[in-house]
Amino acid sequence: MGTASAGFYLAFLFYITLVPHYENEVISDNFFVRLLINPILKNPTLFILDINPALAVLGNLVLFAPLFPLVYKLGGTLRLEIELLICAALPAVVEFLQFWIPGRDPSLTDFILNVTGLIGFYIFAKTHKWARS
Repeated sequence: MGTASAGFYLAFLFYITLVPHYENEVISDNFFVRLLINPILKNPTLFILDINPALAVLGNLVLFAPLFPLVYKLGGTLRLEIELLICAALPAVVEFLQFWIPGRDPSLTDFILNVTGLIGFYIFAKTHKWARS
């Protein structure tokens, strides 16, 4: 069960970050944001505030965050700091690959938010019982 879940998560992660998405109702450059708020915007009179930036930040914070527990579980005897570096390498690779994928735009802000989400899990792991010493 765990391996299948990890596989689905990684497939979803690569789909969201590397596959260009073209839609008629473009409300943001970020597919993750469009996925979350397109249903809401079918009736835009319900919302007064523009929530696109907030959802983009939230989406980038949580998108790579599950990667840390995944590497933590598979890491065995690796130190948490090494696991954090391994996890931070993936968003760096994704942003690097987006240079050559038409329809995708790399963003330093996305990378920083992705790594911030990972650091949140790192801090959680360091401060709770289940963390390896």
